[in-house]
Amino acid sequence: MIVATLGVDPHQLFFAASGATLGAGIPSKLGRIRAMFVFAAVVLLSAMFGTAVAELYWPESESAAKASAGLFGLFFHPFVAGVVQGIPDMVKAVIARISGGANSGAGDQQ
Repeated sequence: MIVATLGVDPHQLFFAASGATLGAGIPSKLGRIRAMFVFAAVVLLSAMFGTAVAELYWPESESAAKASAGLFGLFFHPFVAGVVQGIPDMVKAVIARISGGANSGAGDQQ
């Protein structure tokens, strides 16, 4: 019901899940819980983007929506997995920059 509210058909979800499964073959160092959330997010995003692109370029074609959802799933999974894997390092870098930036000004005045 939620997916229908977003304008995605079950067929697009199936093909997005198929593409995401193929994209999951590219190894990443995610834990099981993160991998489950990444897979669900990739399937939903792929189905939404695939439907939007198909409606934009091929409004009359049902197979174009399925194919584009599958292709988005194939390419989004490694991308989203890499982003999720890099989030802890990005947060650490931001914290180090903020805390280091405040302390570095006092140390330079010696």
